[in-house]
Amino acid sequence: MAKSSANESNLLGAIAYLLGIITGLILYLMKPEDKYVKYHAMQSMLLTIAIIIIEVVWGVIAGVLTLGTLGLGLLIVAPLTMLLGLVFFVLWLYCMWQAFNGKKFKLPVIGEYAEQYAK
Repeated sequence: MAKSSANESNLLGAIAYLLGIITGLILYLMKPEDKYVKYHAMQSMLLTIAIIIIEVVWGVIAGVLTLGTLGLGLLIVAPLTMLLGLVFFVLWLYCMWQAFNGKKFKLPVIGEYAEQYAK
């Protein structure tokens, strides 16, 4: 297999985040020789899993908060849910941007695991 150019690696690193686990897994398996792409593909998969877990936990917490106090619970839960979604969206864009610009941006905790699995 031919080595990927830096520009191609950067583009593929950014694409790894596009559909989370799906594009991450595809690129992780298709580019085993490109450590940069493998790193971002693994970090994308781990980030997606972390976001899913956080959203499920938050969904349970939000459900409990809104059970007893319908009005007050919704006033608190709805804005926090939107804020959480916005934070995840901005993080997703930031990771894509960093990968596209050739930076090996490491997320806390997730980045360490991604680095281990990319070797």
